[in-house]
Amino acid sequence: MALDDLKTTIETLQKRIQAHRSYLEGYETRTRQVLIDPMLRALGWDVEDPNSVELEYKDKSRKNQNRLDYTLMSDHTPIVVIETKVLGKPLGNAGVQAHDYANKFGIGYMVATNGDHWQMFGVSKNPKLGEPILRILMDFQLTQNEPYACALQALGLWRPN
Repeated sequence: MALDDLKTTIETLQKRIQAHRSYLEGYETRTRQVLIDPMLRALGWDVEDPNSVELEYKDKSRKNQNRLDYTLMSDHTPIVVIETKVLGKPLGNAGVQAHDYANKFGIGYMVATNGDHWQMFGVSKNPKLGEPILRILMDFQLTQNEPYACALQALGLWRPN
């Protein structure tokens, strides 16, 4: 993946948000298909391959009924949780929800996005207290930041990482 290709994808997504905001707002499926899936593809994730990206992931070994919007996989192991919201809706508790899922499923990274605003956190445990510690790894908004700046931050989700 060339950084220029990612930048071009981000420019395309910026134009889509501007041109189709009213079509996308209020519909999570549309937001995912038009904005989130293309970004993940540009970062090397094959959203059509369950070995790479599992949609509506549920840990079968647990009784928890929660399903994760996207789970990025490596060697059949979940490595990143992505909680999605509809375009235009503030992320609000999406980060908290993804954090809860990451803890329940034992996944070290979580992302919250509405297709425009992207946040990624690393999740670890406080060795003394056992409480989760969140550290922000990326935070950008396609409609507010320059494409190159977004691309540099988005590399935190680049599949080879």
